Amino acid sequence: VAMLADYLGLRADVAGATLLAFGNGAPDFFTQVAAITASDRVDIPLALGESVGSGFCTCSLGLALMVLQAPYGSFAVDPLPFLRDSVTYLIAIFLLARAILDKNLELHESIGLVVLYGVYIIVVLYTNELRSYLPSLAPEA
Repeated sequence: VAMLADYLGLRADVAGATLLAFGNGAPDFFTQVAAITASDRVDIPLALGESVGSGFCTCSLGLALMVLQAPYGSFAVDPLPFLRDSVTYLIAIFLLARAILDKNLELHESIGLVVLYGVYIIVVLYTNELRSYLPSLAPEA
């Protein structure tokens, strides 16, 4: 992925939020498609549980294991990409929870989640430009 990112001229956070996210998310996506289309009975709980559970596992266990493997039990984090990704994930979970509270996921709610992802990709691409508006979130030197 690093070679592809270098070839495409992508920053590490952009490569992580696009190339790695797609590579990591593709099996989850196809599992959801199979849960919905592969049998006579649509298994929405499986699809939703897989999606939310996978994201939570990656966020909690993945980050914890990174810290455990760090030489001094901690590592520096660039706050802007971390906040960008975390806030977007929280918004997506909130929208999903709000959408299923009435026990009916509707087209406009699905479109809203797709639009959120599109906005997220645009923000990812322009994260460096946002730094001038948020100097307190500059990475440590």
